[in-house]
Formats: sequence, structure tokens, C-alpha cells
Amino acid sequence: MKEFINKIEFAPVTDISSISGTTITMRSDLSTDVIYTKNDVIPDEQDSERDGNRFYSQTLNIVCDKLTTSFFRKYRNRKVIVKLFSDDNQEYLMGNLLFPTRCSMSPKLNSDLLKFTCENPDPLVS
Repeated sequence: MKEFINKIEFAPVTDISSISGTTITMRSDLSTDVIYTKNDVIPDEQDSERDGNRFYSQTLNIVCDKLTTSFFRKYRNRKVIVKLFSDDNQEYLMGNLLFPTRCSMSPKLNSDLLKFTCENPDPLVS
């Protein structure tokens, strides 16, 4: 299994103008957001077949420091693209413009939980 570092980069699909490989190009003067996790970055991926097509259900739960109210407003229940970084300096995208990742958030007492879910025809790591 691929090991990822605790840095995650992501952006709302509506703020992205294009994606080439793992390079995300943002609209005008916007930029991606980066957070550092308190837990290990271990995505879960299950493959299944639907209507003759293979899909990968991808889930990633992240515990991070308390997030700002503006961050919650920007990302809660939004479609995003998530960039993960492996410990061997490789980059991987969770989701794409056709099959984006859904971001949900749960505030906790001393930290916050971010949950990213995606149904994608491509595996996270091939």
C-alpha cells in the first residue's frame, strides 16, 4: 500500500480552470488550500462494477486542527479535487472535474474532521 505524508492540498471544483496530470490550475488569483493532518493519511478504496463499468469508491477521513468559520463556509458539502503527497515525492489526485470528490466536515472539541468521498472510474493509485 502507498504511504502518504500528512499534507493535503485541495480546491473547490468551481475555482479550478484545468487539471493536467496532477497539476491543478486555478481561476484568476485563486489558490489551493493546504492543511496538515493530525492522523495518518490512509485512503480507503473499494472497487465495484455497475452497469458494466468498474468504479472505485474512495474515502479519506482527516483529523486536523480547528478550522476557521470561513473555511467551513468555503468547503462544507462542496465538490473538490484533493491532492495527496506520497512519502516518495509522488502526487495523486482524488477526484477529477468529471468525478469530483465530496467534502463534508464535522467540528469537534479540539479538532475538526474532514471526510472526502468519491466515486471514480480510475483508482487512486494504479
